Amino acid sequence: MAGPPKISSTASSMLAMDQHEGIEKIEVFLARAREAYKDPDDRDWSSEIVRHLSVVSHAAAPARAVTFRFEVGPAHDNGTGNLHGGCAATLFDVCTTLPLCLEPPPGAPPGFRRGGVTRSLALTCLRPAPVGAAVHVRCRVLQAGRHLALVRGEMRAAPPAPGAPEGPLLAVCEHAKVNTDPPSARL
Repeated sequence: MAGPPKISSTASSMLAMDQHEGIEKIEVFLARAREAYKDPDDRDWSSEIVRHLSVVSHAAAPARAVTFRFEVGPAHDNGTGNLHGGCAATLFDVCTTLPLCLEPPPGAPPGFRRGGVTRSLALTCLRPAPVGAAVHVRCRVLQAGRHLALVRGEMRAAPPAPGAPEGPLLAVCEHAKVNTDPPSARL
């Protein structure tokens, strides 16, 4: 007889975040996901994306925001040498969820400690992101209440050198989320 269903490495990483605060929560999530990737039996569909993410910068106020760096690799190829649109959607799904896990600004309702679930995700690709390129994914919480949140994401070509400006806008995303925290965490 089969035992209980195995929890995915992504879900396990989200639960581990509860023990941390601030940007450390996101760093723990990324580190756990990278560690899980080393075990071929513990990979899930987003593992090949999350292991290529790192935090560039973050802010808690006035709005929760995080900028990530992502290296477009061969596994992300759409067959024409560019980032696959489905991969871009998954990348935005992960990146726009993580700022919600940061502590809300003073006076804002608590919630989204576990990231919630997607209600809608609208993605518009403007320019290709070639395999081998690095991109920045900037995410900012536009609104977060007790039950619903809206997060905006922008993907730009990463700067060619430290201190240089980011490159052109490659894609934009609006991600609506529904809170799935247990009721006691929302009080």
